[in-house]
Amino acid sequence: MKNILIINQPLNNRGDESAHRALIRQLTKTKPDYKINVLFFNQPEKCINEFKVNCPNVQYIGLQIPRPSRIMSKLNKYLMDEYILHGNLKPLFYIIPHLRSLLLHIKRADIIVNAPGGICMGGFQNWGHIKLLLLAKKLRKPIFYYGRSIGPFPIDSEKNKRFREYSIELLNYFSFLSLRDTKSEEIARELDINFTSTVDTAFLESPVAKIPSKIAKSLDNTKYVVFVPNLLIWHYAYRGKVSKTEILDFYIKLANAILDNRPEHKIVFLPQTCHYGYPADDIHLFRDIVDKLERKQRAIIISDEYGSDIQQTIIRNSQLIIGARYHSIVFALNNAVPFIALSYEHKIEGLLMTLNKTSSMIDISTKMLTDTGRDEIINDCIYLMKSPSFGDKVARDKAKLIARGAFDKFISSIG
Repeated sequence: MKNILIINQPLNNRGDESAHRALIRQLTKTKPDYKINVLFFNQPEKCINEFKVNCPNVQYIGLQIPRPSRIMSKLNKYLMDEYILHGNLKPLFYIIPHLRSLLLHIKRADIIVNAPGGICMGGFQNWGHIKLLLLAKKLRKPIFYYGRSIGPFPIDSEKNKRFREYSIELLNYFSFLSLRDTKSEEIARELDINFTSTVDTAFLESPVAKIPSKIAKSLDNTKYVVFVPNLLIWHYAYRGKVSKTEILDFYIKLANAILDNRPEHKIVFLPQTCHYGYPADDIHLFRDIVDKLERKQRAIIISDEYGSDIQQTIIRNSQLIIGARYHSIVFALNNAVPFIALSYEHKIEGLLMTLNKTSSMIDISTKMLTDTGRDEIINDCIYLMKSPSFGDKVARDKAKLIARGAFDKFISSIG
């Protein structure tokens, strides 16, 4: 029996949850005789539990740093850096229990799979992400980097340059690399990196879930538009360049525009993030928006306790989605529901380029930074809302075909 170890699984996001569930369900169907361990390093148990797929050959492992004090966190970072990045102090990895456990889990694995997700190897420069990959490389394990976006790789500081160097080293080492959007593929070609084209891993399945009675009652016999705003000030491209108040005012105006142009519809706010706390969780932004709406009786905020399977079922019954989060658009496409994508970074644009759906996209990347630009976005939304909207089954089927083709290549490569 081969052992697959899945690492770097992002948490606290319903989109990442959908990609995780799709991959695990397909893996267990295709490789029922493989043992699959999903490893989390210093992540809360309650967050891990929300992602779990119940299957006999799947185990979820949470390694915790004991007493996560500031001193312990600094020591942990120092030891990770010294061994993984500089090749020093290896014996201390075996002395400290949680680091020894980390090493042993990687050593026992036949295959390392980097879970699908966002742009950790790129603009966010997630050092923890690449350190774990470098540790697996140091232990000479085959690594399969599945369904991710990469880049951009800025070089305007020494730290940026080092991150880029490590990333390129890893990209050249991977036994299998699949990239989920056209923009990431362009970056890989510029770096002369071999890859398999794919789309988001969530397209591997079309889950159907029973809508909880509390939600079903509020949506019964109701036409609705799903609206998924994004605070954005957490993102490296917007941090310090636009204020929370400006973002909030923009979304209030946009919500009013939706209500004006769809007078027979309600707005359903569907939170993608959870468990980060205030103000990072979507639901806090949604409450602030609805609180300022004069027609708040036409707004419904879905609790962030409900998982991605329920979210996709809610979206399947909607008439339109307006989303500033990547997976809200993935969910729309996956269920052939009309959408307007508010594209804030290249992963949204890259997906829609692959599926020939950029006509349903508004590039907000620079427009969000000025009053005039934000007004232009609202006018563009109004124009698209007035255009005939039909669910695109061709785009959905193309996405599913690409996702399945990449998955089949992945399965062939792991043997």
